[in-house]
Amino acid sequence: MTAPAPVVPPLPDPPAPLAIRRARLMLGLTQAQAGALIYRTARSWITWESGRAPMDPLMWEIWQDKAARVAKGQYPKRG
Repeated sequence: MTAPAPVVPPLPDPPAPLAIRRARLMLGLTQAQAGALIYRTARSWITWESGRAPMDPLMWEIWQDKAARVAKGQYPKRG
């Protein structure tokens, strides 16, 4: 008997540019600060917010996790 194939979830869609912007503004972060949370530049963040390029869903997931930590005061806001 062979083992059943593992269930792999479908790839998520990239976040909408407006969702990216709203999430950043809710924390009161600049685009540079938001990008720095996931080791990206302000330019990358601006590109995602403007919709000129989609944000990788994995980057979004990681950013949301780190943003939650910022909201709880676990990370200081840095310029």
